[in-house]
Amino acid sequence: MDASVHSRSFRHAELHNTHGSGLAARQSTASNRLMIQGFEWYARKDEQHWKRLNGQLEKLSDIGVDMIWIPPASKAAANPSTGYDVYDLWDLGEFNQKGHVATSWGTKAELSALSANATAHGIRLLADGVLNQRAGADASKTCSAHKAWVDYEFPGRGTTYSSKKWSCNDFSAIDYDDITKQSAIWKIDGQNNAFAKDVSTGNGNYDYLTLGDVAYENPSVQEDVKAWGSWVTKQLNLGGFRLDAAKHMSKAFLNSWMSSVASSNSNMLFIAEYLTGDVSVVQSFVNGFSTAISVFDTPLQTKFHDFSTGAQTDMTSVLKNTWLASKPKQAVMYVNNHDTQIGQALEVLNVAGWFTPLAYALMLLRDTAGYPCLFYGDIYGVYDGSGSFTAPPHSTQIADLALARKYFAYGTQTDYFDDASTIGWTRQGDTDHPEGLAVIMTNAQNGDKTKRMNVGTQHAGEVWSSLFGGSGKVSIGSDGFATFVAGARTVNMYTRADASQRGDFDSWNISI
Repeated sequence: MDASVHSRSFRHAELHNTHGSGLAARQSTASNRLMIQGFEWYARKDEQHWKRLNGQLEKLSDIGVDMIWIPPASKAAANPSTGYDVYDLWDLGEFNQKGHVATSWGTKAELSALSANATAHGIRLLADGVLNQRAGADASKTCSAHKAWVDYEFPGRGTTYSSKKWSCNDFSAIDYDDITKQSAIWKIDGQNNAFAKDVSTGNGNYDYLTLGDVAYENPSVQEDVKAWGSWVTKQLNLGGFRLDAAKHMSKAFLNSWMSSVASSNSNMLFIAEYLTGDVSVVQSFVNGFSTAISVFDTPLQTKFHDFSTGAQTDMTSVLKNTWLASKPKQAVMYVNNHDTQIGQALEVLNVAGWFTPLAYALMLLRDTAGYPCLFYGDIYGVYDGSGSFTAPPHSTQIADLALARKYFAYGTQTDYFDDASTIGWTRQGDTDHPEGLAVIMTNAQNGDKTKRMNVGTQHAGEVWSSLFGGSGKVSIGSDGFATFVAGARTVNMYTRADASQRGDFDSWNISI
């Protein structure tokens, strides 16, 4: 669906022209897609994470997950580490480097076992492609006017998988000069290592982000990283890559790299992390790629944050001016992630707790071509920097929203974005999922709110009830209408009271 998301208001008379009249008018559709980010920043780094995820595959499959975004799988400079300080792309926890064989998440054998079991459960893995920077060099070396930590010999791996060693010309800049002992952005003047010009124009030229900035002007760097992309795809039977820090990387190289990886697997998904709230900037970035690319919808996530804090209040506009509204097929939706969680760089965009279920409902239950991504911390809870654990307050509700997506969020959608505080929509179902769904939400701070909505005349005479429990039931009138209720600052969803799938709800367990 290339048109904008249906975030429009309807007059009562118009509603009668937007719904189907029966099952014959409703086409069958494939099951809805759902991704989960399989980690949070402070997740336990005890070399057991691959095993833990492996043990969750059946549970995740049960709520409709078909892709897991795994944390950076390559050997990092530090231990423990979330993995964005990449030392050796080619070491997935196989070689004794940096004082250990396993990465902070586990061994390559355990990751391979996770991949195989995920495939058996119909789940693909999305690798976190951290290609922008390197850290933990084995030695320093004089590069132009600076002494930089740029010599990467990979003594534990040797030449297995790749014979390339890294040095001065493989980096455009570093963050520490070993002569002056000062931290800054130090440009390395060498051959084929200029800053890329086809990057974000933030700060004038936003090639440099952190650590040792990889020089993708260098042909040997391009060759090695392309080879790694194809190799790791085959090793782990990957379904795709998240492209970390895409705004800081040469667009020409990313385009070439994606084409190279996709040449042996045409079903690959590439999702760029491009942090901006400006949809036009996202559009400019995706223009010109020869391989299909999606982008995490930061404009939408920012809207979720703004509504959660009260910075925005008109619920009829919640989906406007987002990447989802502009290019739904290329939008990956998220509520929170490892950067926006409390204690991290973008915690200023953390979505306040009360709005979290509303945001997930908007992400999970609407008729869009976008790909929703659950956050590990919202499902399993988060740790903080001191090791203290906080249980997720809305995990069961979010899991139930995911189940509703799996079972009921199909067919013709009718929107009721006609009140600044209370909005809703209905899904009439299709031939394979005939039950139907009604969703109502409000940011009003006091009292129950109601909305009269049409679920289709094929549901006339049915009794519907909330999937979040409670004793309230509604009867669908002969015209397909019923009145649905949501409490202050909540979301509610309804389907047939006798739907056989209801027994699967309210059963999520955060244990992992």
